[in-house]
Amino acid sequence: MADFLNEVPQECAAYTNAWTTLQKIFQQLGGKGTCEVSRYLIPVPWLHDAFDGVAGWISSEQNVQLSTQCADAPSTDAFCAVLALG
Repeated sequence: MADFLNEVPQECAAYTNAWTTLQKIFQQLGGKGTCEVSRYLIPVPWLHDAFDGVAGWISSEQNVQLSTQCADAPSTDAFCAVLALG
């Protein structure tokens, strides 16, 4: 039990507030798809900018370019997410 209590702060350090936690959960659920849609919309700048402004925070990649490979988002630790959301 002592090892568990010592390891939790390091494992869950990235989950500092509700916004960050929700962002990590949404990125896990739809980050790759959002990145691919954003990359597909790049040739239409006004549509890409609108989409990026609304859903860009979900994307698994930041500053999506045509050459972006849209990797999967890092795995969300469900235990840390539950602790962070209280």
